[in-house]
Amino acid sequence: MSSCAKTILLTMSVMAQLWTLVTYAQERPQLKTGVFTSMHVSDRAGDILGMELYVLPGANGHVVIAQGTEGAPGTPVVFPLTVSGADVEFEIPLSCPCALREGRYRASLEDDGLTLRRQGSSQEVFLPRGDSFWQSSWRQ
Repeated sequence: MSSCAKTILLTMSVMAQLWTLVTYAQERPQLKTGVFTSMHVSDRAGDILGMELYVLPGANGHVVIAQGTEGAPGTPVVFPLTVSGADVEFEIPLSCPCALREGRYRASLEDDGLTLRRQGSSQEVFLPRGDSFWQSSWRQ
């Protein structure tokens, strides 16, 4: 094979690989990952209340680290996410150590926060985007 033919084949191979990378990047959902929290210290009793969700990419898709608290914090637990555009779904099993109510949850992620709804409930909860409660609590 001539050097010209080798150069053409190499160029075509590199272009095909670049095309694959560009196509993959365009097809991947651009999920607005981050920390979403309503955790705060109760004025009355000094307890920590609320929930915190950390949405981030994992090796096999996006995940959420979920933690709730009603006085004492639950154990943070990682759950896989089902992603559909800017919406995600995850399921919290019965007796989860994360201190959140069991059920299937659907969330819409926006620039300023996340709107969360548990399946079977009409109540929505808004969690603003920002620093983790655990980060900000050390600054106070």
